Amino acid sequence: VLQNIGRMIKSSVRPYDLVGRYDFNRFAVLLVSTAAKEANLWAEKLRKNIASNIINIDQKSFSVTVSIGVCGAVSQTSDIELLENASQTLKKAVEAGGNIVRVF
Repeated sequence: VLQNIGRMIKSSVRPYDLVGRYDFNRFAVLLVSTAAKEANLWAEKLRKNIASNIINIDQKSFSVTVSIGVCGAVSQTSDIELLENASQTLKKAVEAGGNIVRVF
């Protein structure tokens, strides 16, 4: 399932954006030179695409949902601060019931 989600994420970004596994069940995506509004639209489209994707494993079909935390950065934002802000925003999305996008 995570490999499938990873492929969907990778196919939705530009060649110069960065995608990676952040921990066991989280991915991190860096949308280079992207305004917060555009990042939010990208995240919402990705969320909908993942939710509508049917996964077939061992003769069973199901779908999954994702929660996404979006946060912008300026040149003074450290890597650690950026990840902390994104993690906190993701936590708020999950606490709100999941299957949503939240912006820092």
